[in-house]
Amino acid sequence: MATYYARKTGNINAADVWATTPAGTAAAVTFASGDVLVANSFTITVNVSTDLGGTGQVRNDTTGGATAGGSFTLSDGITLTANIYGGTSAIQCVTANPSTNQYIVGNVFGGIGGSSSAHGISTSINTGTLTITGNLTGGAGLSAGTSAVNNVSANLVVVGNVNGSSNTSFGTGEGIRLTGAGNCTVTGNVTGGSHATNYGVRVTGAGNITVIGQARGGVAAPAINNESTGQVTVTRAVGNGFGGGSVGLAAAVGVSNVASQSSITIVEEIEFGTLGQSPVNGRIRLKKLGTNVAVFNFCDTAGAKTLIDATQNAAMPAASNVRSGLSYAGGAATGTLAVPLPSQVAVGVATDNTVGTAFVTGSDIATAVWAAASRTITGGLVDTATTLTNAPTVPSVVQIRAEMDANSTQLASIKAKTDLLETTRLAQCSTVSTTGDQIAAAFNSP
Repeated sequence: MATYYARKTGNINAADVWATTPAGTAAAVTFASGDVLVANSFTITVNVSTDLGGTGQVRNDTTGGATAGGSFTLSDGITLTANIYGGTSAIQCVTANPSTNQYIVGNVFGGIGGSSSAHGISTSINTGTLTITGNLTGGAGLSAGTSAVNNVSANLVVVGNVNGSSNTSFGTGEGIRLTGAGNCTVTGNVTGGSHATNYGVRVTGAGNITVIGQARGGVAAPAINNESTGQVTVTRAVGNGFGGGSVGLAAAVGVSNVASQSSITIVEEIEFGTLGQSPVNGRIRLKKLGTNVAVFNFCDTAGAKTLIDATQNAAMPAASNVRSGLSYAGGAATGTLAVPLPSQVAVGVATDNTVGTAFVTGSDIATAVWAAASRTITGGLVDTATTLTNAPTVPSVVQIRAEMDANSTQLASIKAKTDLLETTRLAQCSTVSTTGDQIAAAFNSP
């Protein structure tokens, strides 16, 4: 890992920009993973995608004796892979004004100095999209906090967690300060910081923010504070651990709406803190979803209670599994399952919450048999209830008996003939063995 200092304003890949000391002679550089680039009061244009690896850095502070200030300006369509650190002077470390798309892969930190403008990244013009894959943390300024991202205009997409500053003495150390009309989407959790105004996200403009994750109250600050007309939408708002017996905490909600009547702040789920701290403050609305839940912690035992929407299919039985006509789920659903009465089910077979009692008596069998025997057959398999067309004629018992007698007579006649045939033929057969000489003599006789 090497540290390079800018010696003039220029492109990041120029051969005469970087030196190994703040006042050294510039030379061509091939960057490697883990390298640190310091602006050293100059403006560097990141005109090509640059990869400094997961531990690489870009900074505009006084690291290594550098002059504070300067910045890195991203060109459109490029990717900068590095962790970004705001400095001490009144200028952001990275300027990102995308007309289409710009990408940063790495964590972003607000400055640690005395200026409230020492942001990690700032956007001020254009309406493209800046995508950051990494975590954002507000700066722990010595006399004023700074945001990791000061988003004035461009759209912002963050894939990672967003945290307010850990500075306990000074505010405005936000993870994101949304001051313009640009919209923001965070896929991750947002957590408030250690001072009452070190919000994870602070909305002071008309831009909308959507958090796909949790907004958790921090040590002292709300995770999200809506102060303007922008719309805030959060998956789950969670109160912090403030309450009886807590140490080092101030009351902090997950989402707070202190804006005018025209602002809208929406949550899908709420979770009270372990000691009962509310997850929301101000005018909060619930978005109707099948996943709505509310979590409360018990006061008389360990653990929590999760209340769910009664209409959730995953939490309620299907209507086909609930007795027909029975209303359930707070009247939101009605069962359709038909359950037969015990008297309609065979003895001992389970039905409802008992067993069947139906059985067939001897009288039932006799009645069925005699009912079948009393049917009248005419014209071949015709009963009083149904007429079958083209049915065969059924012979009477007398006809069947006569046919059987005739067959017996014929069988006796056939047997007599076969017995006679057998006796006559056998009588004509010789029982003496015939030799070869006898056969020859027979052929030679006149």
